[in-house]
Amino acid sequence: MELEKLGIFLIAAVILTVRGVESAPGCRIYLTLTPLARNAAERFLEVNWGSECEEKMWIGVFQKNPSLYNEQPIHYLETHSQASGYEMTGIQLGRLDMPTEWLDSAGEKQNFRTQCLPYFVAGFSGDDLVALDCLKIQPQWQTQMKDLIGNSRLKELFIPGTHCSACFVNDTQSRMQLLRRFVFTQDFDVWTQLVFGVRFLDVSVGYHSGKFWVVADNIMVSPLEKLLQDVRRFVQQTGEVVILDFGDFPLGFRGHHERHAELRVFLEQELKDVAFHRHTDTRESFDFTLNEIQSTGKTLIVTYGDDKVSGESEILWKSWEKHSSAALTDSEVREYVRNLFGRRNSDAENFGWIFYGVQSIEGTIGGSRKLQSSRERAAAINRNLTTWLSGPWSLTANAVAVDFILSSNLLDIALHTNRHKAHKTSPLLNMDY
Repeated sequence: MELEKLGIFLIAAVILTVRGVESAPGCRIYLTLTPLARNAAERFLEVNWGSECEEKMWIGVFQKNPSLYNEQPIHYLETHSQASGYEMTGIQLGRLDMPTEWLDSAGEKQNFRTQCLPYFVAGFSGDDLVALDCLKIQPQWQTQMKDLIGNSRLKELFIPGTHCSACFVNDTQSRMQLLRRFVFTQDFDVWTQLVFGVRFLDVSVGYHSGKFWVVADNIMVSPLEKLLQDVRRFVQQTGEVVILDFGDFPLGFRGHHERHAELRVFLEQELKDVAFHRHTDTRESFDFTLNEIQSTGKTLIVTYGDDKVSGESEILWKSWEKHSSAALTDSEVREYVRNLFGRRNSDAENFGWIFYGVQSIEGTIGGSRKLQSSRERAAAINRNLTTWLSGPWSLTANAVAVDFILSSNLLDIALHTNRHKAHKTSPLLNMDY
């Protein structure tokens, strides 16, 4: 690449703020993190651009906001008039460079606002800066949008979530090749997911040797207690409404209903001081507004897949209705999503619901493909979901849970959709950070 191409910057652009840049109509430019990595050190940033971006557009990745600083990009590409596409940058994210106070749940937090990590992506039409976004954390997005969405019921919001939320690689598990390839479904621990903006957590529970475990496909992943500690600290420090769903109990519970009673007591002990309590007005969890929940000071919604157990507890609510693409082949997923989101009338729904945008090993085998890892499956479906839910279908979404969530743009899509539904004037695709 010629040096002069790298040196193209606008004098006018450097006086703009990040929030003041408006994307070209229909032009989405954003950063994702490829799931196709063997370990944390090999995670690469990807540049994505959507439909109707201007012709002869070029895109740069920067480590400082290019609307404020005149620096050369660390990655450069030309779209060559392609209306949409993506390109792996070769920029390794490695260990996540989070703001120090958000590295873990310890310590008091000071800055709760959306913050850009040191990776910005910008689109230029000639010398004009037309689109700008960044890799960002959004630890208190509900509170920041309170004036817009505070009176919205949970079933009316687009809630970004993760599937098998605590199934992530840590240093202890890093040598377990089978788990890494086929079981682990997230790049980051639950605390980090919440800091990025995830608000729905999916957990399957097992019982073994006197302890409750997070499990995936009947495999014990990690003790349940650590997950509960991180979730409890997050809602205490941020006041955000988080939905923690215990939807499945595949290990150690069959034929042992007393284990559900033990788990109920354990959850009440660990979460009672932060969990939103059941009411006597017969409403379910999804019928309450953010303002109603936050006004109690207890903002964790705990849902449970056994209705009998949830009915015996003050803090356990019924699980929401579930839909999943897990068992579908590639050719079946799009039609399923079209039917589920395209024909759904959100104004007429009387319940909360969850869509698991994932594919199982069985689904890929059914498509006559080689046995695919969880990362390969996520790479195939997440990019499509980003496209499908970037328009009108997002308006009927409720909770959407995926694997390796930063390989999609669903966090931003959810926030922009909620903003759009609140006052009908914000476009669905307006990257305004």
